[in-house]
Amino acid sequence: MVSLKQIPENVLALFPKKKLVGSTIPRVAEERRIQLQQYLRGVIEAIRKRPLSPLLTSPTKENLLIEIPFLNPDHEEVIKILF
Repeated sequence: MVSLKQIPENVLALFPKKKLVGSTIPRVAEERRIQLQQYLRGVIEAIRKRPLSPLLTSPTKENLLIEIPFLNPDHEEVIKILF
């Protein structure tokens, strides 16, 4: 499992700021979706580069959910099992 301390600052900086005004406008929502997608791709790439990352040798959905449990809809159950 990855902590934020293991993610490079340049990737963390990609996390888009929340817009208080205009957040329901389709264009603004689409821009934020694209920014979130770029951020998540950066996080996944940073995880893949870590030594001993299961994503390095086997980039599967299951390994991604192990590394980033909050992506799993049942993430609370997964955490209970792992810890």
